[in-house]
Amino acid sequence: MQPASPSHTPLSPIEVVLLALDNDFILLFFDAWRMSDLTALGRTNKRLQHITEYFIRHTYLFYNQTVVSALIQNGDVIMHGPLVFRFFDRTLQRYAWTSEPLDICVNMQSLEKVLDFLDQEAFMFHSYDCSAFRETIVRDLKCTEPWKNGPADNMDGDVINLSYLGPYTFGRLIGRHWYQRIRLQVVRCEPYQYVLSLRTSTFPNRLESAS
Repeated sequence: MQPASPSHTPLSPIEVVLLALDNDFILLFFDAWRMSDLTALGRTNKRLQHITEYFIRHTYLFYNQTVVSALIQNGDVIMHGPLVFRFFDRTLQRYAWTSEPLDICVNMQSLEKVLDFLDQEAFMFHSYDCSAFRETIVRDLKCTEPWKNGPADNMDGDVINLSYLGPYTFGRLIGRHWYQRIRLQVVRCEPYQYVLSLRTSTFPNRLESAS
């Protein structure tokens, strides 16, 4: 006997409530949930997957606004790329997240802090060979070419290192679908120095080819 498909299984109590009420209730109901719990609920069946995806699509880029604000204010990360531009462009249709990845640059010293934050936000490292992120970055560090460790001069004459590791892709996995992606670049200099260097380097092409 074949198991019943999700669309023909009886509705659970939470599904009865969510499907009976309007979309505004869904946004209010899930607002108090942790993102990790929300994505776990979305893996239950197709119905709950669609409901949780609706909530995520209509929220901000990150659920915990306090933590991400602190990361930005402390200079631990800097966000850049097309998705940041679209967020501030009022002429474009306003979705919290499109299919494009959000580019985030992080200093090596702040990496653990950022990884903890991504874990709380239910982002998982997307690896083609199923390697863990820490295993991958340690391997990349060992394989770094000597020239990438060389200094580069900025406009003030100070010596900075503009080499980077990555980009590494993270995403929220609901069912078998990678939903919402982050493209993480790990640098040795200050994140803003790396982003400013993108204007006069070949790094943008490398990022586009890696997406």
